[in-house]
Amino acid sequence: MTKSDVEGYTSGGAAFSGPQVERFTEVAVSQMRKTIAKRLAESKFTAPHFYLTIELDMSRAMQVREAINTTIAPDKISFNDMVIKAVAVALKQNPKVNSSWLGDRIRYNEHVHIGVAVAVEDGLLVPVVRFLMQNRFRTIGAGSA
Repeated sequence: MTKSDVEGYTSGGAAFSGPQVERFTEVAVSQMRKTIAKRLAESKFTAPHFYLTIELDMSRAMQVREAINTTIAPDKISFNDMVIKAVAVALKQNPKVNSSWLGDRIRYNEHVHIGVAVAVEDGLLVPVVRFLMQNRFRTIGAGSA
C-alpha cells in the first residue's frame, strides 16, 4: 500500500458502528517462560534469521474480489484488504498468537488490531486498523488511511 493508495481512497459512506471496547485476559507466566522470551528477544540480534516467501494461486481471490466490487460499487476492496481480513480471522482462530508479552504475564486479546505499513515520501507509517473482526471489507482500507 502506498501513500497514493491512501490519498486516493474514498470511503463511499462507510457506516461508523460506534465505540468498541477492548477486552482481554492476562495470565501470569512462569520464570521459565520469562527466560525463554528474554532469550528469543536477544536472539533476534545475535542469530541469523531467514524469511520465507511463497507463491499463491490468487485466481479464485480475483474472482471473489471482482464479485464483491460489483456488489458494493462505487466502493472497491483491494487484495490488501482481503489479506488483512484473512490475517484477522487467523488471529481470532489462534488466540495464543494474538497476544502481547507483558514481562510477567501474557495478554490474550479478544479483539484483533493490525498495523498496516504505508509507504510515504519520508519513510513508513503504520496506521492500526482496529477491531478487524467487526469490519466489513470496504471499511478495512478506510481504517488504514
